[in-house]
Amino acid sequence: MEVAKLPPQFVPALREFWSEPRYFKTLARDIRSLPALAESAAACTIPREMPVTVLSGSHQSPAQLAAHRSIATRHIVVDGSAHWIHLDRPDLVADAILEIAAPSK
Repeated sequence: MEVAKLPPQFVPALREFWSEPRYFKTLARDIRSLPALAESAAACTIPREMPVTVLSGSHQSPAQLAAHRSIATRHIVVDGSAHWIHLDRPDLVADAILEIAAPSK
């Protein structure tokens, strides 16, 4: 369970938040908007000179990994991780951000 990866002091607040009706209303609204957002994002072209790092959980299908690789200038498959890579491997996420944010040489 992904929640078990959180620092224990945050779990009670998260459980309380996830128990509120407004959370589920917002979640439903967000899920309904996904097709339109995906269509809008698909219409955008990433400039070739823009570095794109994609971190993929190793649970992804080969087709999904290939799709991730196709938009990345750097693609990292994170073994043993799924959706919450930032909790499984915060060091890897931080390194990827710092590498992109570093001034060009």
